[in-house]
Amino acid sequence: MRPFKLRFDLNPVSDGIVFVEDKKVGESGELNALVIATNGEMKITGLQETNAALMGLDGREGSFSMGADNEYVAFYNSDRIIDIGDERYFIGSVIVIKVCGYEIYSVEKEDVDKIAAAFEERLGILSNGDEKLTAIRI
Repeated sequence: MRPFKLRFDLNPVSDGIVFVEDKKVGESGELNALVIATNGEMKITGLQETNAALMGLDGREGSFSMGADNEYVAFYNSDRIIDIGDERYFIGSVIVIKVCGYEIYSVEKEDVDKIAAAFEERLGILSNGDEKLTAIRI
């Protein structure tokens, strides 16, 4: 089955199944990063999209390391931080790159599950009245 997602904008013309491109990690030979959101959605970005996202965060970026050896660094928009008591949370998406020392590596297929698992370990649930929000602890 082709990959898809559901879209509901309360618009009968566009609501429903939206087929998404099954973009393979690392196939293009360029440097890839992974964008992952607190709602569980993720996508691979190429060099130009990664650069545009990081440049767009200029001056507002926060970051944290993930993975067994802290080999992944996630960048996020620090304007989107929620402070609750002594803890800080973020709701939205982060862009993740792979690092080793001072070198940056492409996020490969085998990295995606590791990144998703490390990201999920940091997730928590926030309540806003009856609404439950998935957020990442910063």
